[in-house]
Amino acid sequence: MSTALRSASAPARTPSPRRGAPERTPTPPLQVVAPRARRRRAGVAAAAGLLFAFGVMLGLVLFQTQLAKGQARLDQLEREVRAEQVRYDTLRGEVALLSAPGRIVEAARAQGMVTPTEVRYVSATPEAVAALVTATGEAPGLPAGAPDRPVPGTSEWSTVKPIVGGAP
Repeated sequence: MSTALRSASAPARTPSPRRGAPERTPTPPLQVVAPRARRRRAGVAAAAGLLFAFGVMLGLVLFQTQLAKGQARLDQLEREVRAEQVRYDTLRGEVALLSAPGRIVEAARAQGMVTPTEVRYVSATPEAVAALVTATGEAPGLPAGAPDRPVPGTSEWSTVKPIVGGAP
């Protein structure tokens, strides 16, 4: 009972401000936030973060897959290029062997050709060629349908052409 008497008779005591301490301003009354709202926001944020992380990882996996496919295709093409280079070198060697002068002479002899005792070069004058073309309608030594143009190295073309007309 003594405490009840003391509290009833004693005046309300106000705390005295400390020296040098700033005066306190009254704070607004505190409110209790419902725990569900905090949990819901945290859950939505966590789900969004996980979804974002999953999307980034899926994108990385797809990117790596495309890189691997491209590398596999590049490797295949490199193997094909190497195989074709080997084939090219082989064919080039065969051409060199088949076009060797000694082999050509040997093949000619095997078919009955003989080495001439004398080599003679024959040349025709433009007039002789023109007469032959006029008589036969064909130019000697030219295949049918040969182009109607000068042969490189023939200076008499301008002389012969008016004579032979449209024939080669």
